[in-house]
Amino acid sequence: MNLSKKQQFSKFPLFILGIVILGLNSCFYKLGDLPSFPKVKTESTVSNIQSSSATSGGSVTDDAGTPIIARGVCWSTKVDPTVEDSITKDGSGKGLFTSYLKNLIPNTIYFVRAYASSTVGYYFYGQTVRFKTNDLSTVSTDLIVSEITATTANVGGTVLGNNSDPVIAKGVCWSTRINPTLNDSLTINGPGPGGFESKLTNLSENTTYFVRAYATSNNVTVYGDAIGFQTRKLPNVTTVSNVINIKYSSATSGGIVILDGGEIITKRGVCWNTIPNPTINDSITSDGTGLGIYSSNLSNLNPNTKYYVRAYATSIAGTSYGINEVTFTTAELVTDIDGNAYDVVSIGTQKWMVENLKTTRFNDGTAIPLVKDPAAWANLSTPGYCWFNNDPTISNHAYGALYNWYTVSTSKLAPIGWHVPTDEDWTTLSTFVGGNGGKLKEAGTSNWATPNTGATNVTNFSALPSGSRGNNDGTFISFGQYSFWWSSTPQDNTLVYFRILSYNNSNIDKSSSRKVNGFAVRCIKD
Repeated sequence: MNLSKKQQFSKFPLFILGIVILGLNSCFYKLGDLPSFPKVKTESTVSNIQSSSATSGGSVTDDAGTPIIARGVCWSTKVDPTVEDSITKDGSGKGLFTSYLKNLIPNTIYFVRAYASSTVGYYFYGQTVRFKTNDLSTVSTDLIVSEITATTANVGGTVLGNNSDPVIAKGVCWSTRINPTLNDSLTINGPGPGGFESKLTNLSENTTYFVRAYATSNNVTVYGDAIGFQTRKLPNVTTVSNVINIKYSSATSGGIVILDGGEIITKRGVCWNTIPNPTINDSITSDGTGLGIYSSNLSNLNPNTKYYVRAYATSIAGTSYGINEVTFTTAELVTDIDGNAYDVVSIGTQKWMVENLKTTRFNDGTAIPLVKDPAAWANLSTPGYCWFNNDPTISNHAYGALYNWYTVSTSKLAPIGWHVPTDEDWTTLSTFVGGNGGKLKEAGTSNWATPNTGATNVTNFSALPSGSRGNNDGTFISFGQYSFWWSSTPQDNTLVYFRILSYNNSNIDKSSSRKVNGFAVRCIKD
């Protein structure tokens, strides 16, 4: 049996210690009446040995009449550990106890023995037991980081278990530092050994990172070698500042890809939603590839709805968005008695239909007579309508139908809540655009005859050259060259005011016509 008082008394033979004590205490002990000491025994086998922990223990079989105030095991890489080394504290008194050793170093030889302390201040030790901790799991990081974008990458690793310590977690960790740890960003790819693949997210573009695999067993973490890689650079894209051609279900936007970030632009367009910051997971257009300016046609929109739109460009680095998000509100939608739908545009204080009227019935459901014969048309003194050249495939679209003024004068032609504009309504519109009819005409020469002078359509009024049934004889004239629109205001008993736009000037001309002629109707909101 060994004992000490924070010294290694076990280094002296017990009989020498007894003689010393006998000499010092000869006045108290008779010859042969030596004192007894507590007996401590170390558990002969260390169990549950892992890379950083193990289970030992012992017993106090005899307290020699002295209360045992502390007991446990001590351990070290030295042959005879003492309480000056690592220890457990496992209660007091006599009896068996179990001790859990932790924070051990993998693949290392340790020595452990039980100890007990009595009230007189001495420490008594059991026999020393030798054991070796297990080696750690082996971890390797994949040599290739793949699918690198500006903000994500894929990498993985392999964990070979040590057949003892369970792998409770594995994955990869990464940082801009050379040797990342679990204190940095990490993935968790489940327990157990084996191969795995991890996706790194929330990376910064054009940045160098280091990544390595890890495996954790019983609070000990082992790492693979660190691998460096650089994220890619995103394209630079901007959204066009103005959305144009806004209708109730469509509009035109676009963008500019300014820089490609060194990668090929594989897709570009705009994305939109009714909430801010739309992405390619929302509605999108696809408008080609590469650098440069592009135009985007938005469709399937809802009427009178605010939308957020921004440009995007996609390369292998990922998708970049224009920082200048643009908002617009689609036009109102108005329908006539036939169910035809019309866009609405606000111009100054007025709201106009963007197309000419094409209803075949009055708003009370009564049919409007369709009159094809020129002579019959020229002799009408009652309502009638027709299509230009009697061809609905030409006119039954944005061009609309042609109506005589007897149809207009019923006050039942426009949808409920709308009316055929008065001469004063037309004057208000003309004044707002400064008398410049080019601001009302559809731009270009796809529908207008050349040169379509001054046409800009900045108001989105989108006037088309619908022609007329004129000359007071029922003949069709001027399609592609002139727009003629009725007002609801008579000049006198015979003539009525109307407005004209021409292909060869940018005027808004006012004139008057006999009631029998056929002109287009553009409605205005009450």
